[in-house]
Amino acid sequence: MPQTITQSSSQTNSSTLAIKIINLETNTKQKNILITNTIGTCLVGRNPSCDIVIDDPLVSNVHGLFLQKENKWSYIDLLPTNSSYLNNTEIPVNQSQALKKHDSIHIGDSWLLVESIKQSDTNSEQGHSHSDDRWRQDRITVRCVGVIEETPDVKTWRFAANPPMQFDYKPGQFMTLHLNIDGRPVDRSYTISSTPSRPHTLEITVKRVPAPVEASDAPPGLVSNWLHDNLQVGDEIEISNPMGDFTCVGNPARKLLFLSAGSGITPMMSMSRWAYDTATDLDIAFFHSARSSRDLIFQKELAWMSAQNPNFQLHLSLTQAEIGSNWAGLTGRLNAEMLAKIAPDFRERTVYVCGSEGFMQGVETLLASLDFPMANFYLESFGDGTPVPTALSSTPPDLPDADTPASSLVLFSKSGKEVNTDGQESILQLGKQENIRLKSACGKGNCGVCKLKKITGKVKYQGSANRLSASDREAGFILPCIAYPIGQVEVEA
Repeated sequence: MPQTITQSSSQTNSSTLAIKIINLETNTKQKNILITNTIGTCLVGRNPSCDIVIDDPLVSNVHGLFLQKENKWSYIDLLPTNSSYLNNTEIPVNQSQALKKHDSIHIGDSWLLVESIKQSDTNSEQGHSHSDDRWRQDRITVRCVGVIEETPDVKTWRFAANPPMQFDYKPGQFMTLHLNIDGRPVDRSYTISSTPSRPHTLEITVKRVPAPVEASDAPPGLVSNWLHDNLQVGDEIEISNPMGDFTCVGNPARKLLFLSAGSGITPMMSMSRWAYDTATDLDIAFFHSARSSRDLIFQKELAWMSAQNPNFQLHLSLTQAEIGSNWAGLTGRLNAEMLAKIAPDFRERTVYVCGSEGFMQGVETLLASLDFPMANFYLESFGDGTPVPTALSSTPPDLPDADTPASSLVLFSKSGKEVNTDGQESILQLGKQENIRLKSACGKGNCGVCKLKKITGKVKYQGSANRLSASDREAGFILPCIAYPIGQVEVEA
């Protein structure tokens, strides 16, 4: 029986690409593969995460991909270590190659033969060149083309743009999902777990969030659980383009230390995949903490990358004892002794940390106590999905002076709306209540995504607005998620 790879498509008509893989050294057939209705998601390479895995040292981690558009197929080489050949002609990198019946693709010691291209509405088997459109819009529609169960309570959702385009972002950045749950709009930001070196798809990896143990009557994670229970292959959602500064791209440091816990692994995975795919000279020590071996996300792929790259050292630790387990890795929480073991030169490295608030605070305290140069320390908190608040979730700002008006008025200049307020809600919350489309992500003033220009008036901040540069402040920009109006305020929205 041939291996069948089926992905979702936005197209009405279906098309199936039949491929036979032959090993050139032994001249034996390895497998037959049927690829059905795929949009830019059938990856070919040596990495176990690829859709078509070719276990050959001459084949790159992610070598190329098969792409379908309008019932026609093409092949694209993605930064391979060794060149590929279509009908004995070398394939240029990142250029779409139209496919037709009897074409042959030479990858490493394997020969991929196009046996047939079957379509439901036409007998045509001519090729089609894929559009090289890149993501330039702020908000687009994407279609779920794959769902991967990583652990019992963690899934990865793979998306392709509709219409197809290439995703352009930096590894480690986050994006915002715009959903409709029970009839109301809900926004959540999630770190992207895929890598921009594989630009035709975008992935997020999300953990199901139960109600907290200490408050069992509290609601569980709204969006995370909705994704697990509802989002399936073929479904469409809207997303906003990636944001964030938590990335190793552009940092001149060549020695990095990644420290993550739980679903905080996602930005580290994105950066690790990017470093591997692009063959950078980065020296990476990667530490990840999980409760048990069942909770280790991406374990096989990380172990594979570590085995292939001597400059990628992987260290996994379990915080809960497992009776009868043959676990041979580290156990317990990160401490000074463990840190010295996994990275004796940690003071020479740039450190990236992501996980729960407790984990990140603990790591920051630990490193500060060990005289680590904290200028080389970076935190991220989007791994678990960060809500944009629709109601005040913490104490209101300090009361203004006695001569400050008891009520305020916010004017949204572009939408022409005016909102009276008693000062207990942020400008972002007021805008959301009026259905004014405002960029937002963390809701805490940490990311700077919601930056908005204030035309007139004064605001009072609840929390730090350090994300605003001096030039931002001079130009009149505010962070509406933590900005509260004083008197009459006009903003450009």
